[in-house]
Amino acid sequence: MNNIRLSVIAILINICVSGCCRYVDCLSDEYSCILVFKDKITGDDIIFGKNSTYNRNTMFCFSILNQDTIYYKVSFIEYNSAISDSVVSIIFYPETLDSIFLQYNETDYDTIFLKYNNFNTTCCGNITEITNANINTVDFQVNRNPILINK
Repeated sequence: MNNIRLSVIAILINICVSGCCRYVDCLSDEYSCILVFKDKITGDDIIFGKNSTYNRNTMFCFSILNQDTIYYKVSFIEYNSAISDSVVSIIFYPETLDSIFLQYNETDYDTIFLKYNNFNTTCCGNITEITNANINTVDFQVNRNPILINK
């Protein structure tokens, strides 16, 4: 009798666990890119450190849609990776298809185009995430690792 109860309990637990959504497939990109900028000749970080050539206070990121200028959040954060201990993080809006401009100062900027992947999930419906960032005509895969930009 106890074996039957244990079997029934085990079957019920298995049905509940396999039929429930645990939102594992809901984890997706928050529409951000993390970037590291280095001098293409010296390898020095040009945003952070004693040899930086750009002032972080003058940097901003935007796109233009019709007559509207859309600004994106730019953060400068500590980030331990093999290529740098600090990164520039830019948070974009979902499915921004226009040219995005990362402006360093009054005369220097980079152009960014984003590519997306749409996929359907069991528990969370349709999810869109950034897969590639084309920065100054160079294609980079977007993942949890910093993108190295040599300027």
